[in-house]
Amino acid sequence: MKQKIALLLVVVLMLSILPIQTVSVSAAPAGIAINTEEDLRNMSMKGSYYLANDIEITKGWTTLGSFSGNLDGNGYVIKNLNITTPQDDGYGVKLYGLFREIGSGGKVVNLGIEGSIHVPELKDAVGVSAGLLAGIISNDYYGNGEERIKNCYVKGEITSAATMKQQSLGGLAGIYDKGIGRYCYSAVKGVDIFGNSTIVNLKHFYTNTSLYEGELQKDTIGKTTKEMQSEQFLAVLNQDQTGIVWIKGEDGYPKLTMKQETPEEEVTTQYISTEEELRAIKNDMGGHYVLTNHIELTKNWDVIGNKDLPFTGVLDGNGYEIRNFKLKYTGKEFLVGMFAVSSGTIKNIGIKGDVECNAFPTDIGFLTGVNKGTIENSYAIGTLSPSWAYRSGLLAGDNQNGKITNCYVSGTSKRNYAVAMGNASNGSYVYYDRNVFNKDAYENFATAKTTEEMQSEPFVTLLNANRGKNKKWYQNEGGYPVLRKPKVEVTVDVDQLKDQIADMYLDDADPFVIIDMTAYGKVDSLTAKEQLVQNTVELLMTKDSSNYSTDLEKHIIALSAIGVDAANIQYQGKWYDAIEELGQIDMEDELVNSLIFALNAYESGQYREHEKALQSKEEILKLLLAEQKSDGGFSFMGRTGDVDMTAMAVHALSTYYFAENADSALVNAVEKAINFLSTEQREGGAYASGDNDNSNSASMVIVALSALGIDADTDPRFCKDGTSALEALLAYAMSDHSGFKWKESDTKANAMATEQGFRALVAYQEMKKAKKAFNIYSFGMVRTERPVTEPQLKPEPEVKPSPEMKPEPEDDPEQEENQEPQVKPETDVTPEAEKTPMPEPTPEQMVTPVPEKQPAKEESQKKEESTESNGNLTVPKSEPTLTQKPVIEQVSHNTTSPNNILSEVSETEEENQNREETIDAISEEHTPKKDNSGNDKKATVIRQQQSVQKKTPFSTPMKVAVTTVGVSSVSGGLYFTLRKRKIKFW
Repeated sequence: MKQKIALLLVVVLMLSILPIQTVSVSAAPAGIAINTEEDLRNMSMKGSYYLANDIEITKGWTTLGSFSGNLDGNGYVIKNLNITTPQDDGYGVKLYGLFREIGSGGKVVNLGIEGSIHVPELKDAVGVSAGLLAGIISNDYYGNGEERIKNCYVKGEITSAATMKQQSLGGLAGIYDKGIGRYCYSAVKGVDIFGNSTIVNLKHFYTNTSLYEGELQKDTIGKTTKEMQSEQFLAVLNQDQTGIVWIKGEDGYPKLTMKQETPEEEVTTQYISTEEELRAIKNDMGGHYVLTNHIELTKNWDVIGNKDLPFTGVLDGNGYEIRNFKLKYTGKEFLVGMFAVSSGTIKNIGIKGDVECNAFPTDIGFLTGVNKGTIENSYAIGTLSPSWAYRSGLLAGDNQNGKITNCYVSGTSKRNYAVAMGNASNGSYVYYDRNVFNKDAYENFATAKTTEEMQSEPFVTLLNANRGKNKKWYQNEGGYPVLRKPKVEVTVDVDQLKDQIADMYLDDADPFVIIDMTAYGKVDSLTAKEQLVQNTVELLMTKDSSNYSTDLEKHIIALSAIGVDAANIQYQGKWYDAIEELGQIDMEDELVNSLIFALNAYESGQYREHEKALQSKEEILKLLLAEQKSDGGFSFMGRTGDVDMTAMAVHALSTYYFAENADSALVNAVEKAINFLSTEQREGGAYASGDNDNSNSASMVIVALSALGIDADTDPRFCKDGTSALEALLAYAMSDHSGFKWKESDTKANAMATEQGFRALVAYQEMKKAKKAFNIYSFGMVRTERPVTEPQLKPEPEVKPSPEMKPEPEDDPEQEENQEPQVKPETDVTPEAEKTPMPEPTPEQMVTPVPEKQPAKEESQKKEESTESNGNLTVPKSEPTLTQKPVIEQVSHNTTSPNNILSEVSETEEENQNREETIDAISEEHTPKKDNSGNDKKATVIRQQQSVQKKTPFSTPMKVAVTTVGVSSVSGGLYFTLRKRKIKFW
């Protein structure tokens, strides 16, 4: 598996350094796609829609209602829109159009319509308003400033045979009442673009005056056919356009189309990690460069380029610094800096050093002598020492139509100069330290700050508010802001931190705390254990929880942690089955976190799903894998993965990832998720939920990685800026070892952050000790069989055989030949001396651990029993024999005293009487009957000492006396009937 991961990393690395040809792809507009005439006719009047293609109308159009949604034509055309049926406005006015009205809030853009309207004689109408787009475009008073129509055109013919005076006929709309419109034209015969308009603000609305000779409406511009078909008209329409473009159509008129997306020039990003690579920029002044680390210069810098050879590419510092920048210039060029002239982009870079010039340059700066391009999100710290300079500044000497934004400088100079750039021009959000500049420095456009202000958190906040999509700024303790998160310095003693947190949890019955403390080896509080059992039973009985499924799953894991079989919970003389209850939760209705914890619950004690479970483990696995997003992550509700849920899913899948013959789809899913967690790690090794770096997310990742055997402190995939995921977590630890805070700025420990941080440290260190994967939720097989009767304090009365049930000599060979063979449990490891009926064990025997050596099995048999195949997914076998080891490279941890904390419950006389009556009823029910051959079917009482499997050499197995009555042979094991309930006995 390690080879697979290594190969995957090699492939990813190779792909990352290959030249990439990028193609800009226009995203589909928002809303529902309209593909057919039927879609158009059935659209809602309040939704958002876009045309996915041209729509051809095949029969007469019935005007739709009042549209208050959004319609984006997407550059397409509604063709053959012959409007035959109007709508009434309620006052006797007939409205014709694609829509009766475009009402308040409605908007139509990027649409062409070709069609016709013929208004007949209308005897029952008082008026007509008709347009190919709408009868009326209206708005309320408060919506006058809204843009209603943009980039639309109509072509065709509108005629009327009506004789009433109130007729408003327009190519686009009959009436345009209030609102803003831009870049539209009408080439409709016989009408203006509008029949009437009132309070409107129209820009670039045109009517074909070759087709309409009447008076034009306000704000409408007349153009002849020739003018509309000219290149000049296209240029006018294409002003201020983004995403859409007007082009000449087949008939010469402009038509709309989405901008033709052509492949951009092939861009090869060149990564710079050394001084030599940085100096090599001079060989390709138009390249795209990205720094991968801080670069410490060792010798004097040679200016790159000159006034005739500017830098035209991109230098992205990626948050790193060029340090020890020494430029001692004695040449004859007038422009001095890292670059002589830059008309490209310099961003996300810091530069520290000194510039000394003994020549006579006109423009001198750290980054460039003359800036004609962009410098953004950068800083310069150092000393500028020109012997003479006309213009000088720490960032640039001169700014010729260039732009400098969101930068700061701090330094000194031996001569007067501008703090940022020598020639005031185009700059914003540029700051300098007034405490270190000499009195001769003049401000230019930069804003002065004190040293204290520039080294404060509010200044970092100010820089981040104006960084746009550039690198984030961080506060550098005791210094100026930086663009890379400072490396974490771990100042806490990890062992002391764990011990101090553990001391707070000694009597805590919270399920997660018990799980963590079990792994840490400090669950010794009887009170906490008893409280956990009580809480679980109350949860099962009341189901009183808003998160019942996940609460139940967590309690099952915690029960397994203290050695209590979650399928056989004994409390106050009764038995409860949490595994059966888990099986009755329909996982198809659950969210992803419940699927995750269901798998963890089954794995915690290697439980087999109940025979009546609604879903098998395999089916739950498939449901979980279906939740994986395209980016490889998992999410609680979103469309893309998030760190927290992905880490939880990886943890749950880890057991199945290591299973022998693991399904390839599952393996691929886990490896995609691992890659997602690697790429989501932020600067300084941190992890975030949303946009907030926090300890909880880092903790979840570390727990997940530990379950896969991945070292969160040394694996390069989980180390950013020299800080590992583990170091990033420890940065949240309180200096007094009282716990973890949730975010860096917190001043007190947070309860949840402390609990999750503790779990992460325990999981990580247990993995390191075992030198293999460690699943903190896996406790080995936990089993306790329910006896027919609970332990009695008085001796069991001697049972006399019935006439039909004669006792047989123990070692009579003849009897054994005639006797019907008895079915024995598969794991019958009872010594020969114990196979005869034994006295009922005393209460002390019931609770005292007794070591029992288990017989070894052949290695081949172990492998056969280690997994079971269900469909396409291979899952670890839930109930192996007592000597079997699951075939996974993980460490599970076990506890002693599986159920002894419950067996001390005393019994009342009434309970004793009830049990005796139950025994009598069961004995009567199972009285042997004669078979067809006349032989007796004899009831057999088997008393077997069954030990609970433990995996650590330091734990003591627990012996439980089990009485079975009414033996029946069933495939897969031995069953006995107890109060009308079948219990499988292994």
